[in-house]
Amino acid sequence: MKHFHRLLIMIGILMFGISIPAQYANPVSGSDASGTGGTISYSIGQVVYTVLAGTVGNIIQGVQQPYEISIIIGSEDIFKNNLKYSIYPNPTDDYLILKISDNEAENLSYQLYNIQGKVIQYNKIMNRESKISMNSYVSGIYFIKIYDKNREIMAFKIIKN
Repeated sequence: MKHFHRLLIMIGILMFGISIPAQYANPVSGSDASGTGGTISYSIGQVVYTVLAGTVGNIIQGVQQPYEISIIIGSEDIFKNNLKYSIYPNPTDDYLILKISDNEAENLSYQLYNIQGKVIQYNKIMNRESKISMNSYVSGIYFIKIYDKNREIMAFKIIKN
């Protein structure tokens, strides 16, 4: 009798574990598409997609999940020199202001990258405030990297409306 109960428990655990597939879908079709504004991955025939929002976070149900990667880096050498950087307004429509608290570092420059990593604008930083035009670019995500003598010291993620 004792062995029979153990056998029933083992069969129950085995059956329960097999019957719960996670993130499984049989979409009819799907693909990846890319253009000048970015890339997108899609599926056709996904049965369920819901978002449950709470006070401490969100739960997203479905196979296609959105994600975002933010890269913000800095060099400790520059922070020791008390250089502080800010960029605003972000998100922007027309232009950005790159502000440096102290311009004691020489040979500072910036490069603007599109989402594919291609340099689309670069310039030397001559003043404490630099105005960067964004009005000729399409809406999307961009990155501005600040360099000191060809060494990357800071990067900002920019959203263009």
